[in-house]
Amino acid sequence: MYKKNELFETPPARLKIWRYLDFIKFFDLLERSKLFFTRLDKLEDPFEGVISENALKDFFTKLGVTLNSEEINSFRKYYVKDSRIYTAVSCWHLNTIESDSMWKSYIKNGDGLAIQSTVKRLETSLIKSKNDIFVSRIIYENKEFLSSKKKLSLLFSYPAIFKGKEYKHDEELRAIIQKEPFLNPDHRLRPLDKNGIYVDVKLNVLIAKIILAPKCDKWKSNLIEKMCKKHGLDIEIVSSSLDNKPIF
Repeated sequence: MYKKNELFETPPARLKIWRYLDFIKFFDLLERSKLFFTRLDKLEDPFEGVISENALKDFFTKLGVTLNSEEINSFRKYYVKDSRIYTAVSCWHLNTIESDSMWKSYIKNGDGLAIQSTVKRLETSLIKSKNDIFVSRIIYENKEFLSSKKKLSLLFSYPAIFKGKEYKHDEELRAIIQKEPFLNPDHRLRPLDKNGIYVDVKLNVLIAKIILAPKCDKWKSNLIEKMCKKHGLDIEIVSSSLDNKPIF
């Protein structure tokens, strides 16, 4: 279930969040009533879960521990591997309105939709899950970034909430499941499943509104409406604002 964690930067509860999905992923969400969390090492950005040598050196210095470069990189290799296979995320877009760039990135030929929700709805919808789930906005900084204001324990959460400035346009919010094998005394914690993990979700709580992709055909709109009714969801379904035409 959702768990508050002061290490993460959770935005105000009322803020809108968006998830852009093709029809297959949306229908899978309906059929399972489960939200898929992707394992960190399966995301497209090869730097997911990677922390710089200088950042680790800074952490150890704050701890009063002196390590040479070989020792730091040995720990770094072990740390990065574990942080990637024991962390899974559900990625959302923070915005007050639809995003043309998000439509173009995730939906082709009008074959999809956007789920509109809020930070609070996301948190509340995950109450059935057996996993501890945290919610945080992404920190966009250069790859050497390490804020001295953050607690040292952020070291173990760092990979899940950090991305380079090149991705700032994503304005990403993440729901995070994070196991910590390095804090497990007997180190018997199993990695998350190969690609990620399905998590129980209350769809009627999560989904505030469904927005059809621009240029979505009418029959596709009807299909989405039927599928929602089949699963007992009374949710407003609207056309994209990008389909609006000027009035002269």
